Formats: sequence, structure tokens, C-alpha cells
Amino acid sequence: MNRELVSKMRYSTEFRNQEDDAWYTVMVTLEEKETLRITYEKFTDEVDQLFIPSFFDSLEDLQEFEKRFRPLSIQVQDHECRKLVPGVKVCASQHFIPDDLRFYDAIVEAVEERPHSRKKNEECHCTFILFWLHGPNSGNMTAAEIGDICTVQPIIEVDPVVASFLEIVKKRIASKSGQEMVPNCNRGIENKNRLSLFEQMQKGRRRAKRSVLGDGSPKALTKIWKI
Repeated sequence: MNRELVSKMRYSTEFRNQEDDAWYTVMVTLEEKETLRITYEKFTDEVDQLFIPSFFDSLEDLQEFEKRFRPLSIQVQDHECRKLVPGVKVCASQHFIPDDLRFYDAIVEAVEERPHSRKKNEECHCTFILFWLHGPNSGNMTAAEIGDICTVQPIIEVDPVVASFLEIVKKRIASKSGQEMVPNCNRGIENKNRLSLFEQMQKGRRRAKRSVLGDGSPKALTKIWKI
């Protein structure tokens, strides 16, 4: 099997990084049965991210984490430009410094249609006005060309490796919640005027702690979230 095909098979998931909020092509692996490793395509191993079950204190944390994964977005081809009608959600690139290209979600707001050239292959010259949903331009509109735009793919099923990790964490959270509830049950009437366990969890919901990023690349982290 050639190396390019192997790479495509391994790097088959997109992950929305916590720090710059951009989408990256990643490979996910499960190490030591319960450590999720996220490896970024075209980056060195030094920027890999590791996640373990103890990073997550509630199902809400886990659900937010799950939303950061999805299938790879697909580059729109010139002859497919008519699919990009107002209201369509896309994943598009933004250029910052040279060689720093990042992808964020946006909605197609309008299309300035122009005739396609047909010298060899069809070439789209249309301009697409995008309303950015997150990232540095969140809430703003900018113009983009078709080469900047990918279509977001539906999530039919979660990546099997990610799904396995999520299941491990769910069991840990359920086990932890059960252990915390036993002392409360034994206190009986004394707890009538106290907050319920659920209310305590809601009131004390943890603050998100994000990884440190520099030079436009995701860096390894020691811990993502904590109370």
C-alpha cells in the first residue's frame, strides 16, 4: 500500500483546536487503553495532544469535547461552485502570516457570479461572501474564492477511536457520580435545605482551561480542563 493512501486512511478526522479555534486534519489513536492521542497532519510529534479520562469532570465537558471532531471537509471543485448558494455552511481557509493557513466555519452569505474560463479545465472566477461563525473574523463577512472553500460533511458516526475513548470516559464519570451520591443519601433529613448534587454541579461548573499555542501551531498540553 502506497504511503499517500496510508496517510489518507490514518488522517481521516477533523479536530477543532481549543486555543485558535481552527479545524485541523488529525489522526486519533488510543494508547495504553485509555489515553487519546491527537496527531496533527504535517506537524511534528511535539505538538501532539494527549487526553485522559480524568480531564473530564462531567458529561457536559465530554459532549463539548465530542463536538470538536467530525469527518474531513471536502475541497469544492470549480465545476461545483453552484452548490455554494446562500445559507450553505462551509469550512474555509484564512491566511495570516506566510505559510500559516487555518480553517474556520462560515455561512455563504452571497455569491458574485462570474463566467467560468474553459481553456483547459473549467475554472471558477466567482466571489463568495462568507459570514464567519468562529475564529478571528467571527461575526464578520469577507470575500473568498472557490479554492478557499470546503464543504462540511455530515456526521454519520463518530470516529471509532474517539467513540471508544468517549465510552471509557462516560463510565468513569458515571462511577464517580455514583460514589459522590452515596454519602449524600446517608445524611437524610439534614440535607433538605442543602443544594442537591446536581445543583452543586451546575453551580460549580468548571471553567474551561485551554492549551498554550504559539506560532500558529497546536502544542502539546499537560492538562486541558480542570475545576
